[in-house]
Amino acid sequence: MTSPTFELWLGQLLQQSSYSVRTLLNDPTALHFLIAWSLFEAKCFKGEFGAQKLLGATAPMASPPGDSAAELLTAARHFHARYQNQSLSAGLAPPDKVPKSVQARWNEILVKVFDELGTEDIVFLNAFVASRFRNNMFHGVKGIDDWLQYRTEIEHCTSVLQVFVTWAEQANPTFTLQAA
Repeated sequence: MTSPTFELWLGQLLQQSSYSVRTLLNDPTALHFLIAWSLFEAKCFKGEFGAQKLLGATAPMASPPGDSAAELLTAARHFHARYQNQSLSAGLAPPDKVPKSVQARWNEILVKVFDELGTEDIVFLNAFVASRFRNNMFHGVKGIDDWLQYRTEIEHCTSVLQVFVTWAEQANPTFTLQAA
């Protein structure tokens, strides 16, 4: 029995063309995001992320190291402006797919003027958007071709995930070289 190429296998699994899969895999945007997400979930949520956990988890992530606070602000400003559009916000976080308490926190942040957001708001906004992109990549109805249409948003998500993982690793080092 011959096993299919990864592109063919993934395309069949996701009901997408192998060309679309190859295009995605040749572009580092989604791959970087998925690796950063995996590290974020492992490091910041002990491998068990759930949207409800964002409500209690943003405070420890609210002290990013060095210049990374600027990275969080840039991404949050972009996300806040983008999701003021209610149809974009509903597409990112449909009320029936997000726990009510998390949806309430999201809506609370979106109605504020950006300059009135506190540090925990900025952290929640960034982490929530990244979590919704991750969820939509795996559980949404978008095809692979659609993922890269959101390159700017995915790149912002990747940047904030890098900040969170770096902060968590500096606070509690666990990523060490291990013998093979």
